[in-house]
Amino acid sequence: MMQSKYTELPIIDYRGKPIKLAYHVTYTMRLKNGYILALKPGEHLMRIPNLLATQPKQKRA
Repeated sequence: MMQSKYTELPIIDYRGKPIKLAYHVTYTMRLKNGYILALKPGEHLMRIPNLLATQPKQKRA
């Protein structure tokens, strides 16, 4: 498998919790400060702190 020079970003729900995407669900994706925000229909962004500042630093390969 090839290594990528890009960093994997976590996928976060509207409350700031990490989620796994489900099949047969339509999401609106928004790229934010160091994470991807996934909103289901009817969900709105709540106030989320800068998650990039709270995550541990990752080592680059």
